[in-house]
Amino acid sequence: MKLLIVDDSPGVVMGLREGLDWVAAGISDVVTAGNAMEAKESIKNGDIDIMLCDIEMPFENGLTLYRWIKQEGFGISCIFLTSHAEFQYAQEAVKLGAFDYIVQPAPYDEVMRVVARAILEVKSKKEKDHVYDMGVAFREEEFTISTGIQRDYLVGAVSLSEAKRLGGFSLGGFIEMKAYLACIQITRWNRIDGSWKGSLLALAMTNIINELAYDAFHLSAVAYVEENLFCLILKDKNDELVGRGRTEKLLSEFSLTCNQILRCSLAVFVSQCTVLENMPHEWKCLSKLKTDNVALRSGVFFGNGDMNRGSSYKASRMQHLGNLIRDGYPDAMASAASDMLDELVTENRMNMATLGTIYQDFMHMLYLNVKGGRDAINEMFSGEEAMEIYRDGMKSVDSMKALILHVASNMVRDEGQIDQKAIVQKIKAYIGNNLDKELRRDDIVNQVHLNADYLTRIFKKETGSTVKEYITSEKMKEAKRLLRTTQLPVSFIAAKLGYCNFSHFSYTFKKVMGYTPQEERHEQED
Repeated sequence: MKLLIVDDSPGVVMGLREGLDWVAAGISDVVTAGNAMEAKESIKNGDIDIMLCDIEMPFENGLTLYRWIKQEGFGISCIFLTSHAEFQYAQEAVKLGAFDYIVQPAPYDEVMRVVARAILEVKSKKEKDHVYDMGVAFREEEFTISTGIQRDYLVGAVSLSEAKRLGGFSLGGFIEMKAYLACIQITRWNRIDGSWKGSLLALAMTNIINELAYDAFHLSAVAYVEENLFCLILKDKNDELVGRGRTEKLLSEFSLTCNQILRCSLAVFVSQCTVLENMPHEWKCLSKLKTDNVALRSGVFFGNGDMNRGSSYKASRMQHLGNLIRDGYPDAMASAASDMLDELVTENRMNMATLGTIYQDFMHMLYLNVKGGRDAINEMFSGEEAMEIYRDGMKSVDSMKALILHVASNMVRDEGQIDQKAIVQKIKAYIGNNLDKELRRDDIVNQVHLNADYLTRIFKKETGSTVKEYITSEKMKEAKRLLRTTQLPVSFIAAKLGYCNFSHFSYTFKKVMGYTPQEERHEQED
């Protein structure tokens, strides 16, 4: 168990650390901090269980520190120390959920008694958390195994008899009846932090549809198949005629709720009502519909329908795009290409085959019409980000539009007319004059009025480093100069260079320089 002592008085810190037998009490490690900032670093770097903290400290007091601990989710038991028995402090400490409150000076045995009680509470909480985590892990593992069998049966990896023997996905509820098979595709994420882990998302979806269905439907669990793809078997208990009205209503409500709670849009493809033995075949048909949904349309779709008929497009339209590029109108080309894609989607004539043909023809058109040919195209898609745009081009209409815009943005200017060295020098000067800010790529782009990808490319070519690497290097050089020539606190220097997170500043300094800011300062003092 680990204890953190926080006090701005070195004498108090030393007395508490050396004056008590912490090992005998069950504390294996004692760390200390002279202020809230140092305490935060210790908390981030290690698993602190108990904190003995002074309330009255300069810059940031103990109550504010503990409020930060609670907000960040660190489960630390806090014992406050103060030399003022003010009710206001005690009231605030209790409100924050502190374990106890000791008025200084207090005998060491009293401090030890309070810490001993805190140790018992921490141990009890850890035991309860362990039991709970084991229960959650077991339920998640059971869910993953069961839904894995469901998935394996549908994709043909196991037979129906094997699935029954392995006990997968409550097969008994579907043996003697016809049911619907649903293929659930996540078409778009509306979350800033992207998608969830597949099995966790499947569990969340299962909970949502069970809540919506009440007891009116036979339901399997929602099973994870692959990234952004899930499956579900369901049957309306009250629908003897095997109609689809209530089923469609349920799946529409399910899609809407997933959008609201999980922040994702869904396309749900539903088979004809059929027996369990036929579902692997139905799954292949639904998977084809999902693959052809390159427009990433959302909604509930029954049967093969008329969703993505596909169509050839007129070759003259691609020739027109080439003419626009050759004549120096890349923006007009991007607009015309986007209109062509939207038209095919609106007329329901876009599927995977059509998009694949457009992608191949578009790339061929570029080789024929872009000045510099293959070498210019290779340069246009150099770099990891650009290569990802190139690889993803025929995955969806959206990704194809991203590729087209990338091409247009890299052709806005004739690169041969630009003095690359002068541009790089201007960028360096701007960075040098703004080291106190959190510099972003868009800020720099606005200074030189160039496409961001092109700017990144010429900067790396001229300097050997990316813009981000150069900014970091210059900030750390300035930090080193300030550490050597001033007595400013390290935290002030971090803030002066645009770092609001001291831990991030310290980590970056050590990564660039090979030693910490504190070690640099101590070396100068010596």
